Amino acid sequence: MKDPTTELFYILLSNRSDPRRCAEAFALLTARFQPWGRLRRAAVREVQTVLRPLGMDRVRAERIL
Repeated sequence: MKDPTTELFYILLSNRSDPRRCAEAFALLTARFQPWGRLRRAAVREVQTVLRPLGMDRVRAERIL
């Protein structure tokens, strides 16, 4: 079984997203912020930058943080 936090983030990103773009953004998010505790110290703009290719990056970043 995968980590529930990882699953949650993937679900949030995949909502209304192209699967290929979602996979790319998720890989970037994972590489930059895992372990997920790093996300707690991240600025919204930093997360937005990673999520920008998906669209709705501000909304998604705020939901994740």
